Amino acid sequence: MYGANQACFLDFEAPVEPTATALNTPAPATDPYPSSGPAGPVAEQGAEVVPTALDVLQGGGPELSLAELGLAGYTPVGLIQNILEFMHLDVGLPWWGAIVAGTVLARCAVFPVIVKGQREAAKLNNVLPEMTKLTNRMNEAKMSGNKFECQSTLLVFLISSSPWHF
Repeated sequence: MYGANQACFLDFEAPVEPTATALNTPAPATDPYPSSGPAGPVAEQGAEVVPTALDVLQGGGPELSLAELGLAGYTPVGLIQNILEFMHLDVGLPWWGAIVAGTVLARCAVFPVIVKGQREAAKLNNVLPEMTKLTNRMNEAKMSGNKFECQSTLLVFLISSSPWHF
């Protein structure tokens, strides 16, 4: 196409004549962007304001509550929805902020229960070898038919696992 010493240069300053479109329709002879005065076609087009996406999404009116939409209730899920809606509408947080705040509140409410459970699991782990010995001893007494030994082992087991045992 071009030789080794030739380059392809486009002349961007040259006037470009309108050409026919892909459907072979003639190009419009009038100026597509008229610059007429305030009474011209441009002013008439401006009178019809097209709503933006934000206007459509916000709806222009007040936000409906979940109860008005039929989504609220007094089930556990409905109560969580009401809490999130309270944080959104009354506190003024956006929905994502209400969800984050609700998550933080729920985790703070559950945290003491988790700590208590971990402490109890650590206590149980400390006495697990002794409980295993007593359980094996009780099972051996059951197998041999010695009810007295079974009950005494059970009593030792209950006393040793009692919270008042020191």
